[in-house]
Amino acid sequence: MTVQFSTSDGTATTGDNDYTGIMNQLVTFRPGTTTAQSVNVTITNDNKVENSEIYNASLKFLNASGRNVTLGTLQRTGTITNDDAATVTLTGTQSLPEGNSGNTPFVFNATLNNPVQGGFNVAYTTNDGTATTANNDYVDNDGSLAFTGNAGEVKMITVNVMVISILKQMKPLR
Repeated sequence: MTVQFSTSDGTATTGDNDYTGIMNQLVTFRPGTTTAQSVNVTITNDNKVENSEIYNASLKFLNASGRNVTLGTLQRTGTITNDDAATVTLTGTQSLPEGNSGNTPFVFNATLNNPVQGGFNVAYTTNDGTATTANNDYVDNDGSLAFTGNAGEVKMITVNVMVISILKQMKPLR
């Protein structure tokens, strides 16, 4: 007795290389056996962070050589559980001279190491340390970075350090 086994896309797709599709693979049950038959569906190992996805598995075209055999459940789903992670790393300027006039930009790079399906946003904020906004040491810069989800994607954050001349604050001696 034989049946044909096939897969079809659900949220998991062969086009996105989530799994290797199977079309009409013949599964044979030998006479007198009650042993279950297995079909292996190859899942593609990647590093893309994504939701768990499903594909469909189905049986069709039973050939029982005239015996009274019918197909029961014809379709099931297989779930590909995501096991990947991504990290955003902050690098860049940590120490620069403040300069003599205007503002000195301190630039930080936020870099995504692995792909993330659908992209995501990261909120950022600047916080006082020994430099404070109250003393006009730097310009507060809070915002959000929108990552499209591509591996190696880099977003920049600029924090302007303000230069206040001590000479401007001094009064002439008399």
